[in-house]
Amino acid sequence: MPDLTTLANVKQLIGIDDDDTGDDVLIQNQLIPAASLMIEGYCKTVFGTLQTTIQLDAMRPYLYGNRLYFRTNVLQIDNFVVNAQTTLTSAVFDLLPYRTPPYDSARLKSGQSWQVTDVLGAFVITGTLGTGATVPADVQLAATELTKWLYDTRDNKGAIFTGDGVTTIPKNAPSIVFNTLDTGRYVKDYFYA
Repeated sequence: MPDLTTLANVKQLIGIDDDDTGDDVLIQNQLIPAASLMIEGYCKTVFGTLQTTIQLDAMRPYLYGNRLYFRTNVLQIDNFVVNAQTTLTSAVFDLLPYRTPPYDSARLKSGQSWQVTDVLGAFVITGTLGTGATVPADVQLAATELTKWLYDTRDNKGAIFTGDGVTTIPKNAPSIVFNTLDTGRYVKDYFYA
């Protein structure tokens, strides 16, 4: 997972001079990674890129008719297997939105059907997840604001917490963080395992 902001951005927002390096290690090695993890957990999106494998069940909310919804953004599919036996090719499905990564789903082409025998973990996709090599500017802003807030409240305990095993943003974090991420439409319903 890449850092979603920089030390320079955070120090500028906090008002720390560039030559004051007293808190650089804290900000760079603890607060920025924590804020980045919180934002990825909240958005259920990989910012940057990640080569991995995801498994999806052959039922709602992932499978709806001829469309399979991914739990995160997919930049590229290297291998798409159904029930550990059938490899799908681009001849039978389209990635959506058309020709514009990141993709959020696959839709079968006309006349095709999912041949699913086992519902749980029916679809196994190996490929590159994420939003691309560059972190969007508004996500950088949200990460900078969240890191500043973590810095300002660093003596408080419990600022980093998990819900359903995913690190998320505390509810009392600055509203600009939530508004920026929600307005940018980065929040997904599902996340990679």
